[in-house]
Amino acid sequence: MNKLPAFLLLFFTPILHAQSSTSFSAGDLKMAVIDLPGNFLEYNPNTKQCGAKSYSAKENTVIRLVVKLNNRWVVKAIRAYDGTDQIQEGGSTYCISEVDLELYFIDFTKRDYGILAIPYKGRFSPFSIYPGGTLGAYIGRKFVNQRSTSSLLGFGGLSSIPLNNAAAEIVENKIGVTLGAGYVWYIAEGFQVGVIGGWDFFDGVGSWAYKYQPWASFNIGYSFTSNSKEKKGALQTLSRSVRVPPAGN
Repeated sequence: MNKLPAFLLLFFTPILHAQSSTSFSAGDLKMAVIDLPGNFLEYNPNTKQCGAKSYSAKENTVIRLVVKLNNRWVVKAIRAYDGTDQIQEGGSTYCISEVDLELYFIDFTKRDYGILAIPYKGRFSPFSIYPGGTLGAYIGRKFVNQRSTSSLLGFGGLSSIPLNNAAAEIVENKIGVTLGAGYVWYIAEGFQVGVIGGWDFFDGVGSWAYKYQPWASFNIGYSFTSNSKEKKGALQTLSRSVRVPPAGN
């Protein structure tokens, strides 16, 4: 199989997945863990106080931030499982602690950015695995569906590129620039599944065995990307934009 079609095929399935994902509004948050028993409290819009009665929520519940009250948030259920002692859709408001919000929910902001590291690269014709040696920045578009969060991203960075096999007695390296794109699924905190590909450019690349051939990298469990500060920053941004609901709403 020709190298370019094979390379493009690596991204065909992820892009289809992205197109089938459902995006919610910025400011909506999805619960990314198992059921939360009793983590939500009733809220009285007249007194603007949280009550003592507690409610539970099922996995993949979607809420919208309303207003922050000290160390708690007032939220509305946008998507929820309606059942006994469960939070209800349709505009009812509830309280949840700020700690629980940051621990168990992810935001639906479409923008994704951060630091990207490549652990290894698979090169073709002849096929060989080389150390990645790439560290750079990425920017992407986040997608959220009922079961997962993922990002289609582009990146650029600096690389230390080995010109011969790592098993050689003396490994010759070149410093170069790497550009590429990829798709990453965020399975859990610090756990990802990703497909990344790109090109390395350096002085003398035209005379190298792989020349301008693309490379590919696939990993399960390794964190390609690091954007741990983004969620906290998004919540801080949202906290400046929400409004106190009028009494009786």
